[in-house]
Amino acid sequence: LVKCFEEAGVPAGALNLVFGVPAEISQHLIASSIIRKVSFTGSVPVGRHLGELSARHLKRTTMELGGHAPFIVCDDADPAAASATGVALKFRNAGQVCAAPTRFLVQDGVFDAFVDAFVDGAGKLKVGDGAHVGTQMGPLAHARRLDAMAGLVRDAVEAGAELRVGGKRIGNEGFFFEPTVLTNV
Repeated sequence: LVKCFEEAGVPAGALNLVFGVPAEISQHLIASSIIRKVSFTGSVPVGRHLGELSARHLKRTTMELGGHAPFIVCDDADPAAASATGVALKFRNAGQVCAAPTRFLVQDGVFDAFVDAFVDGAGKLKVGDGAHVGTQMGPLAHARRLDAMAGLVRDAVEAGAELRVGGKRIGNEGFFFEPTVLTNV
């Protein structure tokens, strides 16, 4: 990773990565007099916690929390092009990005063509280790997300949604879950 930044012209020390227990790192860094502002993109519960820590130390904050990005496809759109863009956006980082679409609103005139192309694209994604050449989607962030995803799919199907592709864990190692498409949720 350091080599990538060097090749991109990022000066040494301009970007630093810290690994460890997130709560311990946050508590230490936010309390530091070196830190003047906290910026966070992620879940509402974590944002709330970081906001409280920041307030204790009178640190300015910027929070982007719990985004719900809709992807809208109108009848005049090219369904194949729209689905290719939608697949790329939805499954980037296994959908664990605040800007990942959470729902697709597709007009009737292109619905079938869009869904067919989207399902096809999602089903062809290569899932695996992000460090391996050709991988298009990596794992979920944590083991507990596997059960959460399975529960979300099960709940949607029991409530009448149609499972078009995916819907289950891949293998028994790592936190890999199939790219999943549900319609008529």
